[in-house]
Parts: sequence; C-alpha cells; structure tokens
Amino acid sequence: MENDSNAAESIEEFFARYTGYLSAGDIEGLAAIFNYPSLAVTAMGCLAITEPRQSRDFFSQGQRFSGAEESKAYAPATS
Repeated sequence: MENDSNAAESIEEFFARYTGYLSAGDIEGLAAIFNYPSLAVTAMGCLAITEPRQSRDFFSQGQRFSGAEESKAYAPATS
C-alpha cells in the first residue's frame, strides 16, 4: 500500500501535518499518513488497522460525533 509518509520528516513536522489534517477535517490526508498495518489505541481498546479504509472510517466517526455535539450546543432553546 502506498502512503504519504516521508522518512526524513521530523516528529514535529509529522505532527504539524497530522494536526493540520485533523483540524481541516481532511480524512484522506489523515489516512494517507499512517503506515499499514498499524495499531490504534483508544479509550475503547486496541484495534489492528490493516488498510486505509479503517482509518477513514475511524476519523469519519469522529466528525459525525463532533458535528452532532456542536449542533446540540448551538441549538436554540425551545419553550
């Protein structure tokens, strides 16, 4: 599988790219910077990530959750 990582990239440069993709909601960019297979470690447990689709699905879930929470926070009060 092809990825967008650069072996000469510093950790600071990697995380600058990572946070840029994350802040922009760039799911394709996020999926492209991982090497596969990978291990995702979250509060819910660990998951072996074997292909970019799994990374896209993971970050897409976060966008849906975040969007739902934001819309609740800004919803006008009803009486």
